[in-house]
Amino acid sequence: MKELRTLTLWNVRQFPESLEAFEFLEFFTDCGTPGLRELPPGFTRLRKLRMARLFQNRIEVLPDDIGDLAALEQLSLYQNHLRSLPDSFGRLAKLEKLNLGWNRLEAFPPCLARLAGLRWLGMFENPLSGDRPSLRDGTRVDWEWPFSSQERTS
Repeated sequence: MKELRTLTLWNVRQFPESLEAFEFLEFFTDCGTPGLRELPPGFTRLRKLRMARLFQNRIEVLPDDIGDLAALEQLSLYQNHLRSLPDSFGRLAKLEKLNLGWNRLEAFPPCLARLAGLRWLGMFENPLSGDRPSLRDGTRVDWEWPFSSQERTS
């Protein structure tokens, strides 16, 4: 299993000692685990990780060294309990798609403005207050759930 490239977990209550043994892992999914409040040990040492889907958990905090995931292109963190992002998050230079919808972000994380490769950002259903900063040209930001069938009135 050392050469495993894709790992999908659903409602796993306990992780192995560390994920770093999966040095070739490119795609990681861990969803639907109500007890998951932080990422498993070794997560930020998955140097080849390109996509991580970590939605419908209860993640409250991300590792301070999450910016070490230099190959990361897509990250889905929707439906968690995040209130902030670590500053190192701004070092994810290859990150193109980021879904932070349905979290507890009250302020726009300043580190997101440093994501040079970001093309799409989902920020819907967060209790954000204050100004909505602009990101680099070409970055689409969805502030409201894009798949709603209801029309909003101003």
